[in-house]
Amino acid sequence: MTVYILVGLISLISFSLTRQYENVSVNRLLCIVFILFTGLSYTNGWDWYGYKDYYEYIQDNGFEAVNGYNEYGIEYLYLVYLYLIGLVGFGFGFFIFLNSIIVNVLIYRTCKKTAINYGLFMFIYLAASYIRLELSTIRQGLAVALIMMTYASLLNEKKKTALIYIILAVAMHRSAIIVLVFLPLITSVKNRNIHYLIVLFALPFIFASSEINKLLLQVLGYLNSGFFAVYVSKLITYLSMNAQASVNPQALVVLLLYGVAIFYCDFRIKKQVLFLNIMACQVIISLYCTFLTQLIIMRVIYYFQIGWMCWLVILYTEYCKPKWLCFILIVFTMTVKLSLNFRYEPDRLVFFPYYNVVSSLVDDNYGRSQGYILDKADDLLQE
Repeated sequence: MTVYILVGLISLISFSLTRQYENVSVNRLLCIVFILFTGLSYTNGWDWYGYKDYYEYIQDNGFEAVNGYNEYGIEYLYLVYLYLIGLVGFGFGFFIFLNSIIVNVLIYRTCKKTAINYGLFMFIYLAASYIRLELSTIRQGLAVALIMMTYASLLNEKKKTALIYIILAVAMHRSAIIVLVFLPLITSVKNRNIHYLIVLFALPFIFASSEINKLLLQVLGYLNSGFFAVYVSKLITYLSMNAQASVNPQALVVLLLYGVAIFYCDFRIKKQVLFLNIMACQVIISLYCTFLTQLIIMRVIYYFQIGWMCWLVILYTEYCKPKWLCFILIVFTMTVKLSLNFRYEPDRLVFFPYYNVVSSLVDDNYGRSQGYILDKADDLLQE
């Protein structure tokens, strides 16, 4: 727990040193802290051993292993990514560290290009989903970072660059295709009333979610053949094996923040409109799509969380007064969120304590065993 608290405090210190004017050196130092935090991770998260197995098997068997894993539905470009890094000859720890550099530099550049305070953003992101994405589901963590750069490119009128980032993100994790689905909303909506309508029409979808879920399963059953069979079958599995999603308190908090952002948004300022539209996507998925399972919703909202996170920064920097009280509220809220996540969610089993690769070099019994993680995963499936 100490490491997580320390990283959060360093983020807040960075924010306090850069809130009046940008200090490149401070922000770069914070970026290095996050690179080390994720790059030295060892046996943290549910998927650490899974990616380790992929990496080592591809190293041992060459490019043939890439084609083999791809047939099971793992994205081809990500497998090539593993293969190319593996050619250097170093172990999985090297891959984790290099991946950490790429991801954290992308996030840093996103904040720089969108003029969002990096320190405050990273504190919020750390509490929201950074730990799960970058210490466990690292493939999707890379995809989310690429999507962040997509939004930064859209804000700066670089549409071709944005398209390249989206294609790369989808090639790394196919769930990123959801951003293409919502791209017209993200780039085109410039009217306050449309956002109010999004809030208003959420209720009917919530009540009809069960019937829509059944209908969707029937439609997918007809499509479960041919080229898309691998993807459709996985979607059917997700829809069938997990409990149907519900409107949880966190979704309602985002809805409340969305309402505040709608009220304050200056539609003449492109940055505010862009992040409001991105937040609208998360609201639609969380409230309109409860006919999907919680696992699917959790997977796809990662790509849109940047909307409410950036709006929280915007509200603090441009609208909220007194600043000290707003700052305390943000810190308190994010601290409570992080605490609740790891007190009541199963993730605490594989993230606490934080294990680092340096200590593993002097202690062969250091870290979590693969058997331990698999046993905990089986226990969750039986609940």
